[in-house]
Amino acid sequence: MTVAGPVRQDLISVVAIQRADVNTGSVTADGSISGTMSYTDKSVVLTSKVTLNGAPVTPSTMKDPTGKANYSLDWTPPAGTGTWDIYAFWMQATGQAPTPSATTNVTINYIDPE
Repeated sequence: MTVAGPVRQDLISVVAIQRADVNTGSVTADGSISGTMSYTDKSVVLTSKVTLNGAPVTPSTMKDPTGKANYSLDWTPPAGTGTWDIYAFWMQATGQAPTPSATTNVTINYIDPE
């Protein structure tokens, strides 16, 4: 199998989840988690708060064939609601192709609505 590397990176969704008041875990600057994270049942879908070059994202601008789009998020948690963690979900093509193969083959992507 030949791997060309990531060729496309598409934004799928952005979600914020509220942490529980009693938490033994923490997230470090590099994004790793130490301890155990506990969450409440409160979450907010923030995809509509994401912009690309100052304009709200649309289904077409969430598809980034270069993998280099500079998305921004403008959201502030409600006052007095504690700590929220934000998760961005991406779909990324691997660039994999079967070798040897007489023709280009397509793998089914069960996530992409198209």
